[in-house]
Formats: sequence, C-alpha cells, structure tokens
Amino acid sequence: PRYGEKLVVVVGLVLSAILGAFVHFLRRREVQLEERVLSRTSEIHAVQQRFEQISDHSRVLVWELDADGFYTYISSACRSMMGYREDEIVGKLHFDDLHRAPGGEAVPFSPADASPKSFHRQMITRDGNALDVLVNCVPNGSGGTSQGMRGSDRDITDLLRVEKMLRQKSEEVDRYFKVSLDLLCIADTRGFFRKLNPEWTACLGYTLEYLEGHRFLDLVHPDDLALTLEATLILSRQSPVVNFVNRYRHSDGSYRWIEWRAVPSGELIYAAARDITERKALEERKERESRQRFDTLFSISNDAVLILDEMGALLEFNERTLEMLGYEPPALTGKRLSELATERAQSELTEGFEILKEQHEVRFESELQRADGTPVPVEVAARRMSQGELRCQVLLRDISERRNLQRYLLESAESERARLGQELHDGLCQELKTLEIETVLLEEGLKGNDKQLADSLAGLGDRINASVRTAYSLAAGILPASLDTQFLADAIAKLAARLGRVYDVAFEVRVAENLRFERDDYANHLYRITQEAVINAIRHGKASCVEIECRREGENLMLRVLDNGCGLEEKQAHPGGLGILVMRSRAEALGGHLRVRARLEGGVEVSCICSGTILRKDHHGKK
Repeated sequence: PRYGEKLVVVVGLVLSAILGAFVHFLRRREVQLEERVLSRTSEIHAVQQRFEQISDHSRVLVWELDADGFYTYISSACRSMMGYREDEIVGKLHFDDLHRAPGGEAVPFSPADASPKSFHRQMITRDGNALDVLVNCVPNGSGGTSQGMRGSDRDITDLLRVEKMLRQKSEEVDRYFKVSLDLLCIADTRGFFRKLNPEWTACLGYTLEYLEGHRFLDLVHPDDLALTLEATLILSRQSPVVNFVNRYRHSDGSYRWIEWRAVPSGELIYAAARDITERKALEERKERESRQRFDTLFSISNDAVLILDEMGALLEFNERTLEMLGYEPPALTGKRLSELATERAQSELTEGFEILKEQHEVRFESELQRADGTPVPVEVAARRMSQGELRCQVLLRDISERRNLQRYLLESAESERARLGQELHDGLCQELKTLEIETVLLEEGLKGNDKQLADSLAGLGDRINASVRTAYSLAAGILPASLDTQFLADAIAKLAARLGRVYDVAFEVRVAENLRFERDDYANHLYRITQEAVINAIRHGKASCVEIECRREGENLMLRVLDNGCGLEEKQAHPGGLGILVMRSRAEALGGHLRVRARLEGGVEVSCICSGTILRKDHHGKK
C-alpha cells in the first residue's frame, strides 16, 4: 500500500509537471501567434496605405460590386477623380449611376455575367463632367457563378486627347504628303521604303504599292550604289545627309537624277528629295557649250594657253604653246612648267605658283627655255580652275618685243641723256665760263675808274662762277665720264661723294674694282639703277646713311642699295612709281630682276641680280 501511494504521488507530480510545461508551451505559442497576427495586420495596413496612395495618384479607381451592381467597395481615388467620398457611394449607388456610354446614351451593365470584361465608358463626376475611363473587371466568385464584380476604372481622358491630336497630325502629314511637289519619303537604314507621297509615281512611274516596302537600293544606278551605301551608313550613325545626288531607275528603264536631304531618327530616315534631271541636262548643255567656246579660244589664241594639274604638269596646251617653245606635243605632255624655265627664273616661277595656292589668280613675269635652248621672256597669268582646286589655267604671253622696245627706249633715253649732257658741257658751261672771264676782265679795267661798279662786277663774277660749277655738276650727273672706260666703281664712288656733299648723307661704298662689261650700256644700266635708288632713299626715305654694294655672287652679279630711312610704306606714299618701273626695265635689259623690300631694322633694300654673262672675259678666258 505504501508503495502504491508513493507511485500515485510520483505519477501525479509528473503529470502536473507535464501539464505545466504544456500550458507554458501553449501560452508561448499564443504570444507568437498574436505577434504574427499583429505583424501581418501591420503589413496588410501598410500595403493598403500604399495601394490607396498609388490609387490616389494614378488616376485608377478600384471598386467591387455585388450581384445587383451596387458598390460594396471603392478606393479613395473617388475623391480626386469624381468628387465623392467613399461612404456616399458604397451601398448607395449603382454602377450605371456613375457610368454611361461614350456617346452619352445609357448602357445597362449586368454583373451577373461571369466573364471578364474590358470596355470604354464615361464616368460622371459630382459636378456633372464626364471622364473617359477604361473599365476592366472580373467576376467575383467561383464555380461559374457570379457574386458580383471586381474591377477598375482608369482615366484615359488625356490619352484619348493625345490620340486625337496625333490622328489630326497624321491626317495633316498625309495631306502634306499628297499635295507636296517635292519627293517625300520615310525609309529605314536597312534600305527599304516605308512611306512615300504620290510624286514618286509621277517621277519614277511606279505605283506606291510597288515602292512602299521595296528595297530602294535596287533602283539606284550601279555607278552610284557605293556612294548611296556610304550615305546610308552615315544616316545609320544618326548624322544628317544634305545635298546628296544619285540616280534612280524609271519604270521605262531610263534614270532620273535625285537630290536628297535626309535626317535619321533611330532606324527610320525622313527624307525630302527633288528631281533635278532637267537641271542636270541644262548644266551639262551649258558646260558643253562653255567647253566649245573655250576650245575655240584655246585654238585661236595668240598667246600660249596651258592647263596644269595639281603637280604643275601640262595636261593640255594649244598650238601657240608649241610654236612659242618649239616642242612637239609628245615631248611637252606631262612636263612640269618649272622644267621649262631657265635656271635663273626657277625661283620666281616657284614663288609665283606658291602664291597661287593662297590666291585665286596671280600675274608675274618669268623666262622660259625653248627646245633649242634659247630663252624667251614671258608674262605669266595663272588662275585656279575652281575654288579649292589646285588645277589651273595658265596664259603665257611672249614679251620679247616688249623687252626689245623697253631696251630701245632705254637706249634712246641714254642717247638723249648723253646728248643733253654733252650740249650742257660744251654749250652752256662754255658760254658761262666765257662770260665769267669777260666779267673778270671788265672788273680789272674798271678798278681804277669806278671802284663801286668794279665791286658789283666782282659779285656778278662770283655768281657766274657758282653757276658754272653747278652746270658742270649737272653735266657730270647726266653723263658720267668714267663709264666710257667701263670703270663702274669709279663712277659710283664719284656719285656717292657728290650726293654726300650736297645732301649731307654718309655713304659706304663697296664695289668690286675689277668689273668689266661686254657692253657699255650694261655698266650704264647698273649706274642708273644705283643713282635712282640712292636719290629715292635721300629724297623720299629721308635717309642719313646709304650703303652701296656691287659684287659677284657665284655665277651672278649682285647690286644692292640699302638705306636707314623711314621705310617702304613712307616712300610709297610719295610719287615714285615711274622710277621703280624704270629701274625694273633696266634690270630686265640686263637679263636680271629687281626686288624692292622693307628691311627689318628699318629702311629699304633695293637689289638687282643679273647673270654673270654681262661681264667681259679676260685674256685667261675667265669672267
């Protein structure tokens, strides 16, 4: 019995412990479930709040109907969309109370239909306005029986307005496509027409049904296909193409010239084009006529006419070119013009064509060499054939007669100068000297009888003596006696000494003593160039120091006059163009050229470079 009592007590204790543990577990489980319910409730509340916020701002109204069509739920968006509160709708208003067909008539809605629906309605707001909405709804039930509907009304008023505007714009574009005189099209970067206007039919003879969807590259002239593919590639890179010209095949097999302007937008190409076939034909006819006129002038011109390529080689030339240079056509074709110049004219010819690269045309004088080696002086007039192109037309005019005339005029002028100097020396100077002697004799005879008259005669004699010196000086300036023996250095030294005394100018003279010339007029030309340059420097440049240099430089003879005056611009402001022209003519008579330029340190440099062939050979055969 005692053992049984103890066992009962133990079992009771165990059962009590087990029951306590189970109760504790149930309580913990209850707390966890409550926490989960609260968490889920909070989540549901947060989701509901987000849903309400989205609904309020998305212009979408969510609702639920019972089987009779009355609202059992409606979202808060009804306030912003319709002007109603939820409690004014739920359980009080029918679906048809707030909706009507787009045309304004009432269309009954039956929630008993168990199939999903999507249709257009107009929603009636509190103030009587109508909003276009898209209704989407599904049955609220299962097993094929409907217990009402769940759905939404999405405001599509703005969408319909935009669609209407786009439809109007599309109609405007269609009208423009139909009435435009230009060729309008929409294509894609794969090379297919998408949409064209009726002018394409008039231009190419194909129907729009044939062209739209057709590959436009199949209609392009084979010679233009590569350029068209390149233009399409540019468009595919979203860059516009303007003033592009190619040819398209007409339905009769001929080709039409089309000028394009195209703008890309993604894979589409919007283009406007124009048929320029007639313009091309007119341009070709004008070019042909112009070419005929040019060929006529080309053949009958008294001057040599040449066409040079970018490298200066002869492409075309007329008969006068062959006559002037003495070449046969095969020997002249492909030759560079610089190869036809004499050695001393190479630099000025190159310089002239360098200027042509910057300017549209240039004109200068040069010297070419005939096939037999004889030189021919020419005036070169070169003009680029078009802007940006280096090919040029060149006109060569033989100026041998002009040079001979200039030489004749210079020789005549020198002859007349010599005659005037001689008459001044032998005539006026001698007369003045005789008058001076008679005045002195008269003065001597009157000294004892009339002293006052004798003194007056003495003053008159002094003035006559000064006039004699002036006349001799003028005669020396007109006709330097030292040139008769071809001693140029002596004549220039005397010129510098005389002008230095008269004008108070410092001279530095460096002239080679051993210069002897083939002809007297060569030395005279160099002397006159020096004289003109020095007088210009003194009178116009206001120079206080002048340098004169004349010496050999390799195979050439160089004369240089430098001054420290006010510069070339100031000198150009004074009349002196004739003097420079005469100096240039004298340089050309020597077979050389004259250059007048401003010095960097101030003043002007006048230089004349001529061939050493004007110098006389000595008994050793050297110049």
